[in-house]
Amino acid sequence: MVFRRNRQACLSFLCFLFIINARHYFSSVFLGIGKVILLLLLSSLLMFLVVRSADIYRHLIAGLQALCLNLFEPVLDFGYVKRSSASLIVPRKPTLPFRFQLPPPVSFL
Repeated sequence: MVFRRNRQACLSFLCFLFIINARHYFSSVFLGIGKVILLLLLSSLLMFLVVRSADIYRHLIAGLQALCLNLFEPVLDFGYVKRSSASLIVPRKPTLPFRFQLPPPVSFL
């Protein structure tokens, strides 16, 4: 009977230790599985973005053009807008001498 009481106490103590360790083990397993699933989801999202980046860019630009978003306010008071009077002067003739307009000579060694 004494042996049975000691065996019962030892068994209850071992069950207690198993429950404490199993709780820690199962939480570690679930955290590890969660990290693996999160890593797989992020890597698949990255692969999707790399493969479909051109399509995403085209759809984004088309959506923004369809919304006609104005990033800057239009100028409503034209009295204060100063227009530049500079004009581009493009010569009709080359301004450099002819010898400078030829490609450099090729020298054979």
